[in-house]
Amino acid sequence: MTLVTRPSDRQGMAFPASIDPRDRLHVCSSQAALGSFEISTDDPEFATAGPIGSQPVLAFPREPVRIYYEGRNPFISDPTVVNLYNPWQTYRREPIGPPRYASDWIEIEPTLLFEARPELGESLESPFDRSHLRVEPEVFVMLRVLVRAIELDQADRLAVEETVLALVRRVFEHWPGQAREPQMPTERSGWDRIQAVRELLAAEPGGPHTVSSIAGKVHCSPFYLCKEFRRWTGTTLHCYLTELRLRCSLEQVAEPASDLAAIAHDLGFADHSHFTARFHRLFGMPPSRFRKLANRHSLATLARSGPPITTSYS
Repeated sequence: MTLVTRPSDRQGMAFPASIDPRDRLHVCSSQAALGSFEISTDDPEFATAGPIGSQPVLAFPREPVRIYYEGRNPFISDPTVVNLYNPWQTYRREPIGPPRYASDWIEIEPTLLFEARPELGESLESPFDRSHLRVEPEVFVMLRVLVRAIELDQADRLAVEETVLALVRRVFEHWPGQAREPQMPTERSGWDRIQAVRELLAAEPGGPHTVSSIAGKVHCSPFYLCKEFRRWTGTTLHCYLTELRLRCSLEQVAEPASDLAAIAHDLGFADHSHFTARFHRLFGMPPSRFRKLANRHSLATLARSGPPITTSYS
């Protein structure tokens, strides 16, 4: 695919402004850029590789890490969230499990954020007042299908650009209806404990977790754990872990030669049938259909309607 670039942005830097040697730039227009980033956890620059430039960036993690933003509370970045980076945002990451970190990212003109959600246009220099948002299942599926189509050279440029803008719009459909990280010290203990739980689950999504075992590891009662987890995430431990497992499966499911039964076993599902039923319930399609979607699909249709998602956490 031929990339289209523009000479400079409003800060006088080349667009996209946040490109790193470890990035793969898939497409770049005058409004947005789409790329993927991958780095090994033993890379000496792991903590800070991929600096943010003069444009806002939305990063969609495919593996979990712990993220520290300057001036904000640390959080667990996993496939259930999108990281929101303001222009020139400084941050660092720490590994929590897998030997690599990978994410897809969209760098976008601030004025387009205003069109997607007017509240974001109050400060084009710093549009995001939080570090991350929960990202809906259909957004995650759309992005994985889009990147897959580009990698297989099956993507029409116009459809790609349209899909990228549709993704941005869908990310902010529920803004600001999600809980923000706490600002008061009295709330930090609950927030920190839930981040510890998310780290535990993200590091071992296929593990044999129980409420009691999780509560013991974060030093609280099972009752308190369930109540606080729902307060901060809007869902139950079981639903969260199930969705995390399913999102983690998408890259493997997309590979034509992958064994669905092995994927189900590795991620902690009882069997292939259990995995298929849960996958269908969350994403609105069985794994076999997603595999076909990821390897041959009309992106124009995807951008217009998205996949037939029927459920989310609940």
